[in-house]
Amino acid sequence: MDWLYKFFDKKKRKTIKKDGFLSNIKDLMKDIGPLKDLSAKREEEILNNIAKKVLNFGMETPAVFFLKIYDPLAVMTSQLFLLPIAPFLEFVGVPGYDYTSLFMKQGNLERLLNKIEEGAKKG
Repeated sequence: MDWLYKFFDKKKRKTIKKDGFLSNIKDLMKDIGPLKDLSAKREEEILNNIAKKVLNFGMETPAVFFLKIYDPLAVMTSQLFLLPIAPFLEFVGVPGYDYTSLFMKQGNLERLLNKIEEGAKKG
């Protein structure tokens, strides 16, 4: 893990060593990549877009099933799987860093589930 410390100044090294690597992973990822806090409007726009696509394909039940399983690991999975492929998603026009930032925030997955369930009840 010493190779990682080379990328950060001494103040951050002390924080990493003191608190442990995993407790600071979100702060480290924000320093490494173009992750940013999304505005409430942008979060709502992305969540509505995902829910609309799920509803258009008629995949409410599998989506809810998968997202309920995924819920406890959402933050960790967004860091481990979405973040590495985010640059490639940006090349094909998908805002990969926005999706990663969205799911790194606690509660957004539950909001997505609620939107899908509400849309299924209406439709």
